Amino acid sequence: MSAIELLAPAGNLEKAKTAIRYGANAVYIGGQSFSLRSRASNFNLEQIHELCIFAHEHEAKVHVTVNVIPHPTDFDGLEDYLQALDHAGIDAIISASPAIITKALKMGTSF
Repeated sequence: MSAIELLAPAGNLEKAKTAIRYGANAVYIGGQSFSLRSRASNFNLEQIHELCIFAHEHEAKVHVTVNVIPHPTDFDGLEDYLQALDHAGIDAIISASPAIITKALKMGTSF
């Protein structure tokens, strides 16, 4: 049986760190690419990396939404973005797109 985990939304870096300080096992965030809320002030790659370092120091995880509903033209840059997320140290992506999930699996990402 799996343990219950607290997964908290985080709209910015400070909110993410606060959620982790107060006991969240993981936070989920939106990146600046391939997100349904792409016009929101989402996390850039530098902030994602900083958050991953902080989260892992506190034994927490970082999940990034890659939840755009893709059209074939939406895949430009996806592989580079997934590779950058992997390099930043994220623990998981959140996506409902089989194409995005398949791409991440074929690339051999660590998340």
